[in-house]
Amino acid sequence: MTTVLLFEHRGLTAAVPANQAMSVHQDGQEDLPMVGLWDSGAGVPVVRAAGTAPRATADHHALLLRTARGRVAVACRELRVEDVPRRTLLPLSPLLRTQLRDMPYIVGAAWVHETATWLVDMSRYEG
Repeated sequence: MTTVLLFEHRGLTAAVPANQAMSVHQDGQEDLPMVGLWDSGAGVPVVRAAGTAPRATADHHALLLRTARGRVAVACRELRVEDVPRRTLLPLSPLLRTQLRDMPYIVGAAWVHETATWLVDMSRYEG
């Protein structure tokens, strides 16, 4: 098992190693500028379970994360800590790695409680 922090960012579910999370604040309460890990669905393949509709994307929390360059704040919603079996964490295929080359911090994917989830390693985030 590995412990991750699950959150929704710009309409997509993501997970980071729990030790990369520093704190959570209401949006606007942190003095760091907000960074976007991806545009609202553009450039990142959207994977949804069959028959599900996109959800509202109003991110109302600021998640402070450790990166290779220091702290950053990411707008998010629906945060929770989960223990995920390592066998369910899937690396990116060569094709996806090529498509996401501008986002080297996206390192894999997983299904967590029937939700497609991008695995994000913020130690690879350069800003």
